[in-house]
Amino acid sequence: MLSTRLPVSLTPASWYTLNIMKTDFIVVSRTRNTPKILEVRKALDSINKTYYCFATNEILRKNADFNLNDHPGKLADGYENREFASGAIRIIFGDDLSGLKSAENLIMVLPAGKSSHIEAGVAYGLGKNAI
Repeated sequence: MLSTRLPVSLTPASWYTLNIMKTDFIVVSRTRNTPKILEVRKALDSINKTYYCFATNEILRKNADFNLNDHPGKLADGYENREFASGAIRIIFGDDLSGLKSAENLIMVLPAGKSSHIEAGVAYGLGKNAI
């Protein structure tokens, strides 16, 4: 049984990987699309489907300073203007990759950014269905 305490040797992303469950979907998009992403999540909830989405990951949101109540433009500026090597970007990348690997299907909410298209390519390479 895994502990819920974060061991010193694990980053939040690797801790999440160890505790992740298989999901029906991963939802990817640009941060600016947060309102549309929330609509997709609501639709998936209504049909009892499981999913991973960066906007629902509590560990990720806390460590990357992501507040769903912020204006989508503010959220996007907070991420899109960060250095690639920043700790927050590494957390997001690690968690998204773990969520992608554990999902059966990928839903891309358009318009999507570069990272979403990269995730779609990874999903294709892993044999996932993409919507």
